[in-house]
Amino acid sequence: MKRRPRAITTARRLVLAFLVSWTPAVAAAPPDVVVFLADDMGFSDLPGYGGEVEAPQIEALAREGVRFSQFYATPRCSPTRAALLTGRTPHAAGVGWLADSPTEHRAYRGAIRPDVATLPERLAAAGYRSYAVGKWHLDPTFDAAGPDSPRARGFERYFGVLQGADDLYAPQSLARDDAPLPPPAAPFYLTDAMSAEAAGWIREHARDTPEQPFFLYVAFTAPHWPVQAPPADVAAHAGRYRAGWDAARERRAGRIADLGVFASTWALSPRDARVPPWEKADHPGWQRARMRAYAGMVRAMDRGVAEVLGAVRETGREGRTLVVLLSDNGGSPETLSPASGWLRRAVGFWTPDHYGDDPAVEPGGPDSFQSYGRAWSNVSNTPFRGHKSGLLEGGIASPLIVRWPSGLGRAPGSWVRDPAHVTDIAATVLDVAGVALPGDLDGESLVPVLAGDSRARGPMFWEHEGWRAVRDGDLKAVRPFLGDWALYDLASDRTELVDLAGERPADLARLREAWTEWAEEAGVKTWPWVLPMFARGAAVLGLVAVLSLLGTVWGAKTLARRRRLGRP
Repeated sequence: MKRRPRAITTARRLVLAFLVSWTPAVAAAPPDVVVFLADDMGFSDLPGYGGEVEAPQIEALAREGVRFSQFYATPRCSPTRAALLTGRTPHAAGVGWLADSPTEHRAYRGAIRPDVATLPERLAAAGYRSYAVGKWHLDPTFDAAGPDSPRARGFERYFGVLQGADDLYAPQSLARDDAPLPPPAAPFYLTDAMSAEAAGWIREHARDTPEQPFFLYVAFTAPHWPVQAPPADVAAHAGRYRAGWDAARERRAGRIADLGVFASTWALSPRDARVPPWEKADHPGWQRARMRAYAGMVRAMDRGVAEVLGAVRETGREGRTLVVLLSDNGGSPETLSPASGWLRRAVGFWTPDHYGDDPAVEPGGPDSFQSYGRAWSNVSNTPFRGHKSGLLEGGIASPLIVRWPSGLGRAPGSWVRDPAHVTDIAATVLDVAGVALPGDLDGESLVPVLAGDSRARGPMFWEHEGWRAVRDGDLKAVRPFLGDWALYDLASDRTELVDLAGERPADLARLREAWTEWAEEAGVKTWPWVLPMFARGAAVLGLVAVLSLLGTVWGAKTLARRRRLGRP
């Protein structure tokens, strides 16, 4: 055998050395991914965003990772879930409204369209195994074995509740994999059960298929109503809300400013106009108890995050795991009246006998099914105006925490001030998994941002229940249902207090035109007539109006004829 010339051998060694040093950067094992999604949690509830709620594990995540100050969800649960799991805007994914009222329109199916791939479906090609626990709310039939169920859309394992709101002590829509489960026997608490299930899957995965990466989607039902939490989690917040909601908002605004989230040019939005000052609050003791129960739900969720990430650490996969935590929309102003309970029963929704906001009942326990109300939602969304369902910042601004030990180029605990959207989560997960980004994605990968670069995010669009909004750069145009368009410069006025529509009509016209173009492409329809119940109601009312008009005309003609004939 002839020996190669030394020069060639040396050159070959240099090339091999280069490849060895270069390969890990491009061919390292794809990361595991854990996405935690909170339900109806406001922008400033978490301690890393100015809140006083006890959540030490999530606070540690914020210190070890990065926080986004301008991250957006959609204003409602089903649309955000569809956007997160597909990288498409909700209408493009088929979930322009809730899963509870499906239509024939492609943008309002109430479920992800069959021709729109989900994250677990795309990740399977890269060798990932995918698991989901928690709230699904992307199937109008609530069928654990149906074509729109978690398992049918790519998840290998599922445990959770299929409907939008369920009792945390006795859930009625609980399912495991393809099978519905009966209401569990006490003691049971949904947040704890979900977290234990997810942690168990991580251990099984590490034992049985350690070489494969996994995607875990943990969709908590907390802190969505009903506000129910174990006594210890509620008691941890004893005395914390004694001074009421006005003082709580002021304290949060101060902490937000100290954290550097709140720019000096922003002003704290005024108290919601429908909320009385704390001094005039009815049943103040009960009002405090509502917020303590809500805070207890967040504490229980934090304990669940700790259990799941403890399993990641225990199996030696922490260094390779990308962790993402966000909320699906802003805090909820919804109230639960006995009348709404009767209505829910009338249309077929399961509703417990103890449904409703009753000051005579202490919230939090298994015999209560209550909300925390508009006043505390206004606190959750500090410093912004608006709530869940609307498109002011309070409805769509969400915390976003990302921890990725092997992929962050920014200092731990730092802030990312680039705007981002929930559709960006899917694009980011696919990017880090080594999956070529499909051309139909509406989201944009956050990998360059996480690495330390800045980016100019493309326009972001929303529509929900007749509300319309678009953000492009620092400008945001928003129009409430049955209202006029407003224009805000979020660089100087993130709390949306100064309407510039009259001063900058050209900018407003440009944004409105961009929104209209997007809406036509996405399939947005006129609210609320896109929904069958409203369409049918409108048809009935129209028929009644026509018959009434005909009756009136006939009666008038009859009366006139009788008068001509001299009859009474």
